[in-house]
Amino acid sequence: MLPAVPPRPDPLPAPELRPARPLDEPPGFAFEPPSWRVTRDLTRGTVEVALRTNAGTRLSDGSLYHSQSEATTSVDEAEPANASIVGVSTLSLEGPARTTVSRARGEIRSDAGQFHVTVQLEVTIDGAPYHSRRWSRSYRRNHL
Repeated sequence: MLPAVPPRPDPLPAPELRPARPLDEPPGFAFEPPSWRVTRDLTRGTVEVALRTNAGTRLSDGSLYHSQSEATTSVDEAEPANASIVGVSTLSLEGPARTTVSRARGEIRSDAGQFHVTVQLEVTIDGAPYHSRRWSRSYRRNHL
């Protein structure tokens, strides 16, 4: 049983609400419209979904924040355990002093027994490699 709180003998004063301040967010824009394509390959017996976005935001200092992503999923209709998704996300900050780009690629492939996961990250500053890393691992499906 939960404890009960006795009622207050005198009501609390009404809150003093101030008008909301306008959100000062830079306007974003699309370099191209987002796309979502579904393809059924009747010869191979697969279904594929491909997504793509490409947008940017001009910041108050004149820099451009650019975000681009694409991903493709695929599944074998006769053997749904055989599926995959591959995605790439690129984020860049293009300013007057430098351009920093982060590119991440993720891939998950599965079969009846395992999920195989690979992730790669590459960071460049003004086109020169700054950091990179790659992770790869397989996991048992455990009835998933």
